Amino acid sequence: MREKFSFSGINPKIVLIKKESETRTHIVLKLLAYLMFGGKLSVEKKVKSKYKPDLVFEDEKKGIWVECGAVSEKKLLHLKKHSDRFDFYFFKKDIEEGKNFSDVLKKFSFNAIVYAFEKNFVKKISENLYRNNSLKYKIDREFKIEINGIKIKSKIYTNALNAI
Repeated sequence: MREKFSFSGINPKIVLIKKESETRTHIVLKLLAYLMFGGKLSVEKKVKSKYKPDLVFEDEKKGIWVECGAVSEKKLLHLKKHSDRFDFYFFKKDIEEGKNFSDVLKKFSFNAIVYAFEKNFVKKISENLYRNNSLKYKIDREFKIEINGIKIKSKIYTNALNAI
């Protein structure tokens, strides 16, 4: 089912649309990526590529391409061809998924950053999503988020620090 989620309390405000083929987990990962990059990324903006990134920032020198959730090996091989144009970031729902994906990146000699969160962090956020959401967050050593009055937190894990 297609769903539309708006998030207020952040600047700029964001609206994310869940397509029928997407999960709420995918939407939450997009939200977390958007917040971690300070609201500077565009959501599902077309770029000159066979694929459309979940979030992107285009720059004349080098942009940022963010993928959330599952990514096929076929897509990875295609993205690798664009590593001169973009730095790649992949957001995974938990440490296990992040570790497994980091291993896939090594297999393909693909230089990218993977972010992952504690088990059930993404799930708890997705369980508290409504059409209109009130949101507060803080990122330091942990990702602390308050969505519709519910406080949820997680450490942030990344292959850049060899933490996953």
